[in-house]
Amino acid sequence: MKISPFSFGQDLANAVWHKHRLPQTRLLTGLALTLALLAGGQADAAPIVEVTIGSMNNFQTSSNVETPGKWTLGDKDFFYLSRSGSWSGVENIQLTANNDPLLKTHQFLVSNLSSYSSPISLSLGYQVHINGAVGTQYFYDARMGQNSSGETVEVWQDLYGSLADFNANTAPGSGTLSSRYSLNGFNPPVFNFAPFLTDIWVRNTFTLSTPGGQISSMGDTFRQVPEIDPNSFGSALSLALGALAVLERRARRLREICLG
Repeated sequence: MKISPFSFGQDLANAVWHKHRLPQTRLLTGLALTLALLAGGQADAAPIVEVTIGSMNNFQTSSNVETPGKWTLGDKDFFYLSRSGSWSGVENIQLTANNDPLLKTHQFLVSNLSSYSSPISLSLGYQVHINGAVGTQYFYDARMGQNSSGETVEVWQDLYGSLADFNANTAPGSGTLSSRYSLNGFNPPVFNFAPFLTDIWVRNTFTLSTPGGQISSMGDTFRQVPEIDPNSFGSALSLALGALAVLERRARRLREICLG
């Protein structure tokens, strides 16, 4: 399901009409159409792509680029940082991306966890970095999900604003940007980042305790939006206003003809 972070507060059904001016509905529609045409060249979303990392050992010691522990998919770099607990190697780590130019989505997924049973507690840490052109893309929000059954299954997603914060705060629930907690399958709400963030340090922890729940997968989803270029916005606005001025002149001539 696609969830848009954008909404429109105007009530177009109750738009006010003014004498000698275009109706407000036409002004809004003209502006929307003009901006849509300007963005039309970037509207097509690329297909979903993925990279399979494999086990935790492979995440730490291998790479799909040049540096062990670094994995790249599109404009995201994922760096291995740490782990705790007895990871057996059956787990499967995967990166996925949906490169929609208006709202890019990347997911860090750990699956094949059903063979782990209580009592056990495991954690992993990584950094995610937007490697695109400086000043053009920023993180918008973070989501957390998991598939589990029974009880008691506890999952944490801790987000940090620096490596120093990550290293200094290791307990579940100690995130300095956000700490999000799931109990027995409940997924917490979306977390929205402050503007201009291009790096996040993440620690995921899951704990299985008595009476004995199971978890099959857990994942982090990060969405990002492009920065608004003031120069591009100014050009788009000038073009939009110019188009509206032409429409208004035509409407004025029609009124003059109709009024004799």
